[in-house]
Amino acid sequence: MKLLHIALVGGVAALMLPLVWAAPDPREIQMYSKKLDYDEKRKKVRLIGDVKLTSERYVMTAPYAEFFTDKKIGEFQGGVKITGEGTVATGKRMKVFYPDQRAVLIGDVRLVSQKGPGSTAGSPTVMTGNELEYQWIKGYGVATGSVKVHQSNRRAFADKATYYRDQQMVYLEGNVRVEQGDGDWLTSDRARMNLATRVVEADGGVTARTLLEEKDKAAPAPESPGQARPIPMEPPFPLAIPTTPPPPNLPGVDE
Repeated sequence: MKLLHIALVGGVAALMLPLVWAAPDPREIQMYSKKLDYDEKRKKVRLIGDVKLTSERYVMTAPYAEFFTDKKIGEFQGGVKITGEGTVATGKRMKVFYPDQRAVLIGDVRLVSQKGPGSTAGSPTVMTGNELEYQWIKGYGVATGSVKVHQSNRRAFADKATYYRDQQMVYLEGNVRVEQGDGDWLTSDRARMNLATRVVEADGGVTARTLLEEKDKAAPAPESPGQARPIPMEPPFPLAIPTTPPPPNLPGVDE
């Protein structure tokens, strides 16, 4: 296995083969692969087979990748993954803008987070969509296209979702629907989910439905042999009047 080590010092990429041991530097990008080649004219490195790029607090893997040393842009193909800071993001392909610490994943994207008080080892937050822009150091991601957010027994659907890792907040926009348990749901134009407190704020054409258990209902008759037990109804999820506006629009993917 070959290792390509690129030290980004003063904005200049220095290539060193096959392996260079150096003091840790947050600006360094270490590249591993089974095979690689370098085009000096185009300033492009091709990495083929078991590709792994490691930098400050994150690791990116894929079967194939290209890295442009002058622009510090990486392109990954064949199924990619970015791991770090309690989150894992995957997709079919990915473009990474290292100076902005930003990645754009396209195709069956999935962001799984164990970060923050709202997530536990048994109940991670999962966000899926057609495309995901993820800024790993700032800790937020924007998913678009058939977006779904799932946490425990709660599911949310929208055209767009913005996830803030450290604040454990999700902002939903466009054709929003939030479901909990087997019967509670609401629809709206916009909604905000607090993953820690499990409070939902919704506004803009809100419609909601909830199932309430009848506390004074007579005791049920004994079950007949082979009769299935009824599914217990979930309590209605809390709703609150929005107190803060949604976040401003994020910068475009290809600025």
